[in-house]
This record gives sequence, C-alpha cells and structure tokens, in this order.
Amino acid sequence: MPSIRLSDTYWLEREASRVEGVLAQNMPREGLSIDEALALLAHYGLKYTRDDLLAIKDVLVAKGMIEVVPE
Repeated sequence: MPSIRLSDTYWLEREASRVEGVLAQNMPREGLSIDEALALLAHYGLKYTRDDLLAIKDVLVAKGMIEVVPE
C-alpha cells in the first residue's frame, strides 16, 4: 500500500511558521548562533538538523523576519 507524506515545500513553510513563532517570542535583539537557535527550538520541542534549520532560515530571511549578521 502506498504511503503519503507532506511535500517538501509545505513542510518547509509549516516549520518556518513554527520557528518564526518561537523566535519572535524568545530571540534576544542581539541574535543567536545557529547552535543556540537549535538549542532554543529544541527546548520548545522543535528539533531540527543544522541543514533543516538553514533551509528554514532562508525562508525567514526572505520574509524579512530575520537577518544574517556576520560574526
């Protein structure tokens, strides 16, 4: 029997929305490193790989929610 799954596009949009909510409520103005963001999101039950979070980051940058700041 075939199985079904979310499309990659839909999954990415859904997860970006979830991450946006957590970051909007909890991210300090000075920002977070990727590792700090992964830990923060995991604290709220959102566990991602670095690659997943980098893809989500691209969506949030395109929305104007976050910006990438060089260290």
